[in-house]
Amino acid sequence: MKNAIKISLAIVLVLALTLSLAGCGNKSSSMKVGDTAEGTVFDVTVKSAEFVNKIENGLKIHIWSPSEETKEQDVYADEGYSIVKIEYDVAFKGKANGHYTLKFELDYDNGHIFNDTSHLVPALEGGIGFEESYAFSVERAIDVEDSLQYTGEEGVTYIAVNDIALTDTEKPFDLRVTVPTAAETEEVDSMGVVTYTSETESFTYDLRKVEFDLSSKTDEQGAIKEQRIEKTGKIVGPNLKAPSISDGYYADNVWSIKYGDNHVLENVYFRKDEKVDDYTGKEVTFSCIYDDGDAVDAYIVK
Repeated sequence: MKNAIKISLAIVLVLALTLSLAGCGNKSSSMKVGDTAEGTVFDVTVKSAEFVNKIENGLKIHIWSPSEETKEQDVYADEGYSIVKIEYDVAFKGKANGHYTLKFELDYDNGHIFNDTSHLVPALEGGIGFEESYAFSVERAIDVEDSLQYTGEEGVTYIAVNDIALTDTEKPFDLRVTVPTAAETEEVDSMGVVTYTSETESFTYDLRKVEFDLSSKTDEQGAIKEQRIEKTGKIVGPNLKAPSISDGYYADNVWSIKYGDNHVLENVYFRKDEKVDDYTGKEVTFSCIYDDGDAVDAYIVK
């Protein structure tokens, strides 16, 4: 009798463990690309995962002074890294309007996580009169305004990953997709920064079943580290008090530039052989790159 009770308890424990595992957040350890993960609010289908040499028009450069325009540039992976392009579909089956965030990350060898835009070039820079942004994100924000009308969407994201993760096929390499199980709660901190929180669930796709062919990597991969832009402004005069950078290479040729009606002047570090004094008080177009927020290696275009 006691043995029978022990056996019954063992069976109950096994069933309980099975149900517990079925209900945990990571539901899909054996999924492959092409499978659909069925979630509480979203179903996710990862349609493809592939290596690409570049992200076409992946960088947006918005210039608003003196004239507003937007330029685009291709984005590459840093040296020793490769870009993985992920295409997916999401089907919405929730009933609540609100904000939802889907997150994507690559996991090599159970712990080496790649989930941001680091190791992409050009890196984002900023300066007076312009701003830069990537045209993609590893997080997909979805605002559902009508839960009866919204049914889902398709998307694409890009993640730069160390080449070792793609070539060392003896260790696991997974894509993890995290989705909320309910509409997220908005929280605003004392600085006015908005964050969204919610319970989540994750789906894992085994990317070792995908062949990443790196033989097509070009010489451009990782080579474009400097992104030049052209700006137009008025040469106000030299700034002899500007801090020296690049070991003094630009120290003797730093000029204050005024953009349109903007009263904030920008220090621009021109090449030492560039004769900027000929243009004092005139509006010119010049080419420069940004290094740690400084406009350097500038020369006059016209």
